[in-house]
Amino acid sequence: MKNLFFKIFIILSLFVTGFLQADNKDSIYVITDTVGFKEGYLIITITKPEGNGPFKSVFFIPGYTCFPVAKLGKHPYGQLLDGLTQKGYLTFRVEKPGMGESKNTQACDLIDFQTEVDAFIAGYKKLFTYDIVDKENVFIFGHSLGGIEAPIVALEKQPKGVIVCGTVAKTWYEYVLEMFRFQNIASGADFIENEKLMQVMIPMLFEYLVQKKTPLELSSNPEYKKALEEQMEFKGGEQIWSRHYSYWQGIQSRNIVEDWKNMKSAVLVIRGEGDFEAFSNTDHQMIADIVNSYNPGKGKFILIPNMDHGFAKAKTPQESMKNRQEIKGYFRDYFNPVIIEETDNWIKSLE
Repeated sequence: MKNLFFKIFIILSLFVTGFLQADNKDSIYVITDTVGFKEGYLIITITKPEGNGPFKSVFFIPGYTCFPVAKLGKHPYGQLLDGLTQKGYLTFRVEKPGMGESKNTQACDLIDFQTEVDAFIAGYKKLFTYDIVDKENVFIFGHSLGGIEAPIVALEKQPKGVIVCGTVAKTWYEYVLEMFRFQNIASGADFIENEKLMQVMIPMLFEYLVQKKTPLELSSNPEYKKALEEQMEFKGGEQIWSRHYSYWQGIQSRNIVEDWKNMKSAVLVIRGEGDFEAFSNTDHQMIADIVNSYNPGKGKFILIPNMDHGFAKAKTPQESMKNRQEIKGYFRDYFNPVIIEETDNWIKSLE
């Protein structure tokens, strides 16, 4: 029984070197820049509408995977950001360390969680240096694990609003346990066999995430080794689910509730009803409830019908799973633009 979550997951100053590139396509202008990070620099990609601005601006934080975001094309992220630009927003994204044409930065699959957050913070600070950015109308959009990072980045300078979609509210330990219970059964696993697996995963994940043991240490236990290999893509090195093992331990170390408690901005929490990866309405409502508890009226949760984790059309998590297995180009060709409309409507509601 193989866990499917991470295998099918959705997945204008001068350069530091004195060079800035710009291009335009269908009235969307693409600007490329850099931001210094540690001993090197990261690539920035900006999309802007026609005109001189300043523009309402969206700083985008993607999910956990290591892949370049400069040229997204019809990737769901590209359709989301281009759609927002066509609505009149400037969008801003920065590569993770080691991705794309970024230089002299550590490989993405070797960095820990805080290093990734620091990279996004560097990009976020750079956003506020551009004259074409309306500094009073900046928004952060965090998707999936980017929804955990969004409130951390926002604390550097509170934006007008934060949007998160398909994310997590509890500790990473709690989430992963719930993930195995939900996703394995939804994928056809036998209840008894899955419960036997859970009796291995419960102590193993505690030792890994809470006690901070390494995968190599855990793999000395034959039962743990089998679970790591079959459920968490462990291949004998330092990677779990294609990231360095410390990355996931870093997420566990965050007090996500406190991160949201410290938010002073307006917050929109979105879940698609067909989301297989972020499967809990309760968790998403919990984020809005935390925000409203400490900053009344600031948090809002909406459930978008017929949308899954990758913004594609699916009414249930099971339908999403079936579609991505059977339909070539599913995420690209079945993009649901309602995510653009809901984001635009909420931002306008804050005026």
